[in-house]
Amino acid sequence: MKFVNPYILFALSTVIIPIIIHLFNFKRFKKIFFSNVQFLIAYKEETQKKSKLKHILILISRILTIFFLVLAFAQPYIPQKNQKINTSGKLISIYIDNSFSMEALSTKGTLLDQAKKKAIEIISAYNASDLFQLLTNNFDGKHQSFYSKEEFLEQLNDVSISSYSRKISEIIERQKDAAAAYNSKKQTSFVISDFQKSVTDIENLKHDTSLNVNLIPLFPQKNDNIYIDSCWFQTPAFYKNSQVN
Repeated sequence: MKFVNPYILFALSTVIIPIIIHLFNFKRFKKIFFSNVQFLIAYKEETQKKSKLKHILILISRILTIFFLVLAFAQPYIPQKNQKINTSGKLISIYIDNSFSMEALSTKGTLLDQAKKKAIEIISAYNASDLFQLLTNNFDGKHQSFYSKEEFLEQLNDVSISSYSRKISEIIERQKDAAAAYNSKKQTSFVISDFQKSVTDIENLKHDTSLNVNLIPLFPQKNDNIYIDSCWFQTPAFYKNSQVN
């Protein structure tokens, strides 16, 4: 089993919080004095056993809640096989930028819609024996493997705008990691994005002859910003439906 976000597993250390609360009971009891407690002894023993069991069950439930919550954010996935997978076809990895900036309009709809059309055009140029990987900013577990054309198109329909944003160097490394399980020397990468300056770190890309990287930029419609620099009126007061000079 591998994790999409393994660094989140460090949050498992927070399970110590409910353990500390259990060991150091912060609840303060108030002493009440009775003249005769002879008839309360049996009831007291039974209550202590139930209370101890209740605290243990609460502790276990809190630990399990933290464990599964961290596990969900780490996004575990099971690789297809540990050994190399032989494939006679090519490996094509296509990254589609689905950040907020891809909501901008182009002459053919939004940039995200245009990116999806580009992806369809790319895979239509390859053979049926080739395998394809779809990668987005979400880094979903299902996007860590390569699939057939039909499976790729099914995943492509589910791509939508996301709040995540990834750097280009991070995308390329993710594409190479996904291809590491396949015994193929033919890997091609396509990066479809509007290449915002904040994520385009081309200088951090490592030279790798086994990966052919193709950058496909998308451009939104150019909208000139029109604004008013200053405005003033000749008269200090105005009447309804009067002309303003």
